[in-house]
Amino acid sequence: MLNEPGKPATSKSYMWVYSSIRESGKPIRIFEYKPDRKAENPQKFLENFSGTLISDGYGGYNNIEGVVNAYCWAHARRKFYEALPADMKDASDTLAYTGLKKIAKLFAIEKEIDTFPPEDKVKIRQEKSKPLVDDFFSWCADAQNKSLTRSKIGKAIQYALNLEKGLRVYLDDGLVPMTNSLDERNIRPFTMSRKKPFYFVLLPKEQMQVHQYSVLLRQLKLIGLIPLTT
Repeated sequence: MLNEPGKPATSKSYMWVYSSIRESGKPIRIFEYKPDRKAENPQKFLENFSGTLISDGYGGYNNIEGVVNAYCWAHARRKFYEALPADMKDASDTLAYTGLKKIAKLFAIEKEIDTFPPEDKVKIRQEKSKPLVDDFFSWCADAQNKSLTRSKIGKAIQYALNLEKGLRVYLDDGLVPMTNSLDERNIRPFTMSRKKPFYFVLLPKEQMQVHQYSVLLRQLKLIGLIPLTT
């Protein structure tokens, strides 16, 4: 962000996104700019919210009154993928590969029931997914003793174990998705390439009001109050 008081142009800034679930009758996507990634930002934004929050496990979302934290399985899966040995042609005997296979079974079930109503999703998750989740975390507890704490696979296993309670939430609620991929897609336009960084300019108050009006119009189109145009 350029021209921001008290911050050099090369410093990082953050765009926070808050979205409703896919099944929401009136979908909402709210983008909030903040100059830092302090926990007080989501805590203040969500201070009057109660319900389930699906996130990547960032600690700033913890301990918010009235909030149940559900964590993203895609982020947990990514940790195991990053732990795959890059110098091995066949990684099938590694802990990382085993972890990925176990997680893949959970995603396969979600793909099959993607369009099912919430009550049917819960039933199938309890019957099919829960035993697999139990097995996964039991395996993690055992595999933890077979890996170095500071290794990539050690960190992947610890990440999953640390977030176990939140990773299990989707099993009991058919409206809770297994991942926060919707938010990931929403925020993608704001992601910045490390090789080709670009900058935003802090606009004068009048121009910021015009920009906010533009964002409001896009939100009204999203919830159907203004017809979408091409």
